[in-house]
Amino acid sequence: NGFYRVTLRNEIGYANKPMKEAKFIAIPDNPPQVVLERPGSDLTLSQPIKVPLVIAAYDDFGLDELILSIQRGDAGGFEGKTIKTYTQTTRTDTVISAIDLAAMDLKPGDHIRYRVEARDKKKQSKTTQEYVIRIQDVANAEDKLLANLDKTQDTFQEKLAKLIADQAKVKETVHK
Repeated sequence: NGFYRVTLRNEIGYANKPMKEAKFIAIPDNPPQVVLERPGSDLTLSQPIKVPLVIAAYDDFGLDELILSIQRGDAGGFEGKTIKTYTQTTRTDTVISAIDLAAMDLKPGDHIRYRVEARDKKKQSKTTQEYVIRIQDVANAEDKLLANLDKTQDTFQEKLAKLIADQAKVKETVHK
């Protein structure tokens, strides 16, 4: 907080009549915030597939870019790739991206670590926590659980369709 006053001088150096002080309030530029909404946890998959990512980012004055960093295994460092650059002032955004594990030629027993970084126009940054995706052929791998869930859902949908058809027959009989 503070006060300011503007003084203008002509070519001879004489100042204008003093103006009334005006008040200013400085607002801090905070670092951006970033959250990996999905998958949002470590994953174990039976085979390398494309893993969709849903990223939410926010900055009080405007985002500059989102960077996905991946480390293969435990050796070496993270390699970052810009997944979105903001040319216009954007304070809040939800971005959908993916990690293509098949293109990385991962084999059973391999794993990657990944994280997302958001940078603002002032080059301040914030990073999500690191997540791990493992390739292991186990019964409780998330892709197998999802496939089983889809099969169960199909059975429920068939049963629901049959119940609706039976209800229509009962309704027709009652109407007669």
